[in-house]
Amino acid sequence: VSIDAAPPRNAGISSRPGLVVEARKRIEGRVVCASDNKTVSVEVTRLVVDPKSKKRVRRSKKYHAHDEDNSCKLGDFVTLAMSRPYSKTKRFI
Repeated sequence: VSIDAAPPRNAGISSRPGLVVEARKRIEGRVVCASDNKTVSVEVTRLVVDPKSKKRVRRSKKYHAHDEDNSCKLGDFVTLAMSRPYSKTKRFI
């Protein structure tokens, strides 16, 4: 029996068997270091409003990601998806 329905609002929880719902966090950024084996460092930049001056300020953060086939090069724009822990600092693929 096939049920055609829109995904539920609570996308991380599914009560219907066979309904595939993906609720993993996705982040876009730029590769800043690709010299390690199967690991890349990705810098993610976002704009936030400074509470004191009310100006928009750029904030950046680096994430380590797993790159199984070492295909990412320095300067590439990539999309990271949250996954199981690969090491102490690697939580994205």
